[in-house]
Amino acid sequence: MRKPVITAIAALVLLCGATVSRADPYNWTGYYAGLSIGGSWDSGNLSQLTSGVSQPPYLFIDTTGALTGVPGTIVGVPGTIPLPGSITSRSSNNGSIIGGGQIGVDWQIGSVIFGVQGDIQGLDSSQNFAFAGPQSVFSPVTSNFTGTIKLRRNVEGTTRLRFGYAWDRWLAYGTGGIAFSSLDVTSTYNYNFALPAGATPLPGVSEPANAMTSSSTGRFLMGPSIGGGLEYAICDNVSVGVDYRHNFFGTKRLNLGTTPTLTSLGSARVPPVVTMGSPVSARYNLDEDAVMLRVSWRFQR
Repeated sequence: MRKPVITAIAALVLLCGATVSRADPYNWTGYYAGLSIGGSWDSGNLSQLTSGVSQPPYLFIDTTGALTGVPGTIVGVPGTIPLPGSITSRSSNNGSIIGGGQIGVDWQIGSVIFGVQGDIQGLDSSQNFAFAGPQSVFSPVTSNFTGTIKLRRNVEGTTRLRFGYAWDRWLAYGTGGIAFSSLDVTSTYNYNFALPAGATPLPGVSEPANAMTSSSTGRFLMGPSIGGGLEYAICDNVSVGVDYRHNFFGTKRLNLGTTPTLTSLGSARVPPVVTMGSPVSARYNLDEDAVMLRVSWRFQR
């Protein structure tokens, strides 16, 4: 993405050599379209994770008698009540190259400029979170529940009004409007269950269980955007500038997939002991800063 955008920007600048500059004061009125490239930085936080994670009840045989002193004793492990999971660690790729294009129109009255602009960019920004459910250790049975959650953005854009002041070929402006972005959510959850040496599952009633679920979904984010910039007309039809914006995507509730559904295996005479599994959700807050180098071709001059 970066090389085509940079090549196109260079071509627009070179087109200045084919235009004739005017001696009269520059007028910013007219339509424009162009390309931009720069960097973006995310500040995102995942919190208030909710799920109903629990350990199912379990029956096993103390085959050797090492646990109870009586070989062949049937031992029961009670189940646990559903408890919420928690975020145990996080890492993020907060910085990303961002590039795309913009279109807009300006009107000039005296030295005052006002207009409307829209833009769309591609980027690659991601955050990774480690998830853990309540770990249960009922000697000698151990179970644990873990997972990972990845949040990734690859497309964003804004629609903004801009208001500024011009000094001939120089233009300083502020902006305000709406930002939007895609958000891809990928989650994977693992449930692991282990018995020690000398313990045997009760045939037809309880079996050791290791389970995994994985899901992927998309979400659309939208929120206010404010910013500003500085632009200079290097010739009659080409302007270059620096544009900054801060996007407030706010706090959204995300669906993060479903925990594994575990059923202790049963026979034709004995039904399954328990089935567990529930949806996971959380609140996600995201702000973004982006700085772009822009080159625009200005029409109607």
